[in-house]
Amino acid sequence: MGEQNRRRGTCDTRRTSPLTGHDLLRKFKGPILQTLFCIGSSSKAFTASALGILIDDFASGRNTTPLPPGLNSFDWNTKVKDILPEQWGLKDEWASEKANIRDILGHVSGLGR
Repeated sequence: MGEQNRRRGTCDTRRTSPLTGHDLLRKFKGPILQTLFCIGSSSKAFTASALGILIDDFASGRNTTPLPPGLNSFDWNTKVKDILPEQWGLKDEWASEKANIRDILGHVSGLGR
């Protein structure tokens, strides 16, 4: 990645796309939906922070978002299968049943990286 890419914070995607982040920035005079930014592992911190805020909101009664049927609380120990009953599943059935929010964020669920 060149110095100019680092300054702009965009990724060079020549390996996967004919247009790089810079090409898209130049063509459209600014970022568009297809512009990739090199945020790296920062998305993991954003996800963990968002979940922490949501869990705190549920604990203090500030969140009114309905939980899936049969789920009465939402905390770090909530099972992923209870939150995403139709979408969640790992190859290991035991891990699918037992994985909770804490396991997913701690990379100990068996979910591939």
